[in-house]
Amino acid sequence: DGTHDLVFGAPWASSLSEVRFLELPAPAWDLSTDELMWASLVADADTELGHDLLFDDLNADGKLDLVVAAPGDDYNEEDAGAIYIFYDVATKLVATNLTASVEADTIVRGTGFQARFGIAMAAAGDLDGDGTRDLVVSQLSGGSMGQYGVLWALSGDRLASDPSANDAAIGVWQGIT
Repeated sequence: DGTHDLVFGAPWASSLSEVRFLELPAPAWDLSTDELMWASLVADADTELGHDLLFDDLNADGKLDLVVAAPGDDYNEEDAGAIYIFYDVATKLVATNLTASVEADTIVRGTGFQARFGIAMAAAGDLDGDGTRDLVVSQLSGGSMGQYGVLWALSGDRLASDPSANDAAIGVWQGIT
């Protein structure tokens, strides 16, 4: 729309984890006001929603998608982690205080006690040659298998229906910490 936008995560906000979307009318940017906020996603504070953010076109529709990490998500096990995917983010997120788990098109949940899936993410191009862009997601722990870092390569083509990390994986690498 010709204006500058700013998106940032506030994973350790007081009572909620939050991702805020701001429209910044140049040249006077006053970030101390909520008047600039046009949308926000929220989740329980302990999910750490917004720890990492990534924009990419994961479903090859020509529109920008948003991936939001929540490494403290407890859905499967304590701090197993999750990533929330919002396709065509520009048209989807149009109000404040939207609940991330309700509004997300896809949620990929980590498995393993304190695995912290989603601690970091990166766009990876098309690793598996299926025509969709893929994601690389890391986690800190292997859960019950011991302490090691894990790097997951997730196929953009397999992200459409709330898969587990195992179901969406095209590659998994682990190292001892």
